[in-house]
Amino acid sequence: MLCQRQENKQKCFQAGECIESYLFEATPTFDEYECLELCESSEKCTWSTHFPKLGLCELLYNCSSLDVEKCPDCLSSPVDCTPPTPQCWIQGQCEGNMIYTVQASTLQECLQLCKETNRCRWMTFFETNDKAASCILYHDCPTFDESCTTCISSESRCEGGKTR
Repeated sequence: MLCQRQENKQKCFQAGECIESYLFEATPTFDEYECLELCESSEKCTWSTHFPKLGLCELLYNCSSLDVEKCPDCLSSPVDCTPPTPQCWIQGQCEGNMIYTVQASTLQECLQLCKETNRCRWMTFFETNDKAASCILYHDCPTFDESCTTCISSESRCEGGKTR
């Protein structure tokens, strides 16, 4: 698969590592979104590869091809790609790697706490009738417990907040 920049927007977070490419920087990052943001902020970068197991981001001048066999967990992106739409305001509790639980009186406050917390990418807000509602912050959220009817979960990339 050729990875040279084209006029049409390409998909972000393609499986595999960019190989036979010119690497100009490698830096620790939390996830593929942070890696892509670093690429976007560099004038030299045209592709990025995130290594989730290593927490490493490679910034590249080019991407000759993607090698999925060598690194099936790696995610590579052209700088001008369009990231997937964030998952926002899902009814249910996130089931993932938790950071910690905090108090938040509104869904918007819970979202803001996640945005301000290092490595937080997901949150679940537990709606209650009192002002001491719970907000759980997560690193990731691979699945949801949809049986929780008083829970709203969202990616930290979401804006605003659903009102109920």
